[in-house]
Amino acid sequence: MSALVFLASVAAGQTSPILTGYVTAIGTPAEFSVDRSQVRCTATTRLTLVHDGDRVPVSGCPLRSLGEAVTVYGKRDKTSGIITAVLIESAAPADREIEGFAVIDRIVAAPDASGSVTVSADGYSIAIPAAIHPVLLAPLTEQTAVTTNLWLKYSGTQHLDGSVTAKTAAFSSNTLKDRERKANQKVEFDPASVTEEDRQGNFSKAFKGIDSKRFPAVHDADMQQRVERIGAKLIPAYQSDLHPDDPSRIDFRFQVVDQPKLRDALTLSNGIILVPQQVIKRLQNDSQVATVLADNIACALEKQTLRLIPARRAEAAGNVAAIAGGLFVPGLGFAGPIQAGTAETVMKRRDEEQSGRVSLVLLRQAGYDMAEAPKTWWILGSSKEKPLDEIGLPYRAKYLYRMLGTTWRQSVSDSPAALPVAQ
Repeated sequence: MSALVFLASVAAGQTSPILTGYVTAIGTPAEFSVDRSQVRCTATTRLTLVHDGDRVPVSGCPLRSLGEAVTVYGKRDKTSGIITAVLIESAAPADREIEGFAVIDRIVAAPDASGSVTVSADGYSIAIPAAIHPVLLAPLTEQTAVTTNLWLKYSGTQHLDGSVTAKTAAFSSNTLKDRERKANQKVEFDPASVTEEDRQGNFSKAFKGIDSKRFPAVHDADMQQRVERIGAKLIPAYQSDLHPDDPSRIDFRFQVVDQPKLRDALTLSNGIILVPQQVIKRLQNDSQVATVLADNIACALEKQTLRLIPARRAEAAGNVAAIAGGLFVPGLGFAGPIQAGTAETVMKRRDEEQSGRVSLVLLRQAGYDMAEAPKTWWILGSSKEKPLDEIGLPYRAKYLYRMLGTTWRQSVSDSPAALPVAQ
């Protein structure tokens, strides 16, 4: 069967793919990995770009890009498990519509003569043309300059280079409401003072839920200093530059704790981040440790812990309208209808995606390797320490690989120094 006949049979559905997923590792130009499988190209391997249902053959099998979505046809060696590819289908990049709500963490390009501005928010670089007439919610006025530490609710188009052009935009101030202040005070404590005697028992967990104030602190000076050093580098400049008395400034504190069953750090709304020593010990380098810390810093910056409180209350009351309208931060809501009983689940997934996107920006700004981010959550995807080829690729890792293959496709291999300087 000729290559053209094979391509035609694939397009007609006569041949089934052996593997579909994201490129998770790159070896030589002829070898790469998709999820847990190694793929090998030969002189006869064909590459096809798929766009709007059309398949365009491309000669050869060039080096793949990390995070690229591919479908592989071929044969798997029973002994080595290596797949020799006959055909690799790759989805051609295309513009896509997105929307979101997040805090502006950096001004990428200051307002020009027309008033257009480009900001970093929600894990994207977002160009906001003056022609779309952005909305400024009270107490902001037309004289208010677009700056960091404002909430941005937007919709727009993401282009092939990963940048976004907004079609709608609304700005609101990042003020601290009374409910937020009370929630922060409720979880305030000194995490370093918690002892083994304070550890929460199973009976208490069953009836009261997990109490983060009863996670015993780990007094390992080297590990604690390492976590604090990495964490400090990840805090965005706009937060560090806020006046100590500014209510929107988050007092980030990192504490290593002993909590064997957790495979992630725990973020409290007031900026306390509890990091299980077991997580630190399992990870392989500073970029992976930074990934966990960056994700949790992002949770605090985007007030994700506080968002779940009104979601739970509104869901319990069957008040879907309240969930969609948002109760803690102006403009927060869902794009479409939310059925009762699913609000918290949907919000947790969206929050996880958002903190992942924002964490990539924080890692990039601090000079850590973004390519280690999805691998981090892959390593932590198992309750027991195992080799990667024995751990299924969790959604969290898949999503970050997809972000590396789309939003960061053109810059994932660049030096962190190439990122535009924060203004």
